[in-house]
Amino acid sequence: MLRMRTLSRRRLLALGGMATVVGGTSSPADAAPPTPTEQANAKIATDFCAAWVARDIDLLMPYLADTVSYRITETTPAIVGRTAFHDRIDAIIKRMTSIEFKVVDTLAKGPLVLNERHDTLASPQGTRRFHVIGMFFLADGKIVEWTDYIIKEG
Repeated sequence: MLRMRTLSRRRLLALGGMATVVGGTSSPADAAPPTPTEQANAKIATDFCAAWVARDIDLLMPYLADTVSYRITETTPAIVGRTAFHDRIDAIIKRMTSIEFKVVDTLAKGPLVLNERHDTLASPQGTRRFHVIGMFFLADGKIVEWTDYIIKEG
């Protein structure tokens, strides 16, 4: 079951400093419950993150819009389009021995979904762990834009 909760201002700021973008400064008591579209968008982003454990590019592709734009971190150039995403991410997945994106918190406002995650990527060269905020923009049930913001490595 997808867990969504109302966030305090402090918690929202911890989710990437996006308070102004996703919800203004209203208090949790003032926050409206998620709309059905927001719930659906949050489920899509969360299910997409869960699908990475299979390390199968064909399971990831149905979540993406044709014009998908993905930035692996906030400082990297975007991977644009389904073909570019497929080729780049498939190469990464094939090097991994395991992948886990553990979603620990989710906030959805309209077409925007933020999720706080603990990502673990294991390869023959070692294991890397990241505390991440993923920001997803969805349209028509597909991920159009996705950027991961690294909060902490290790």
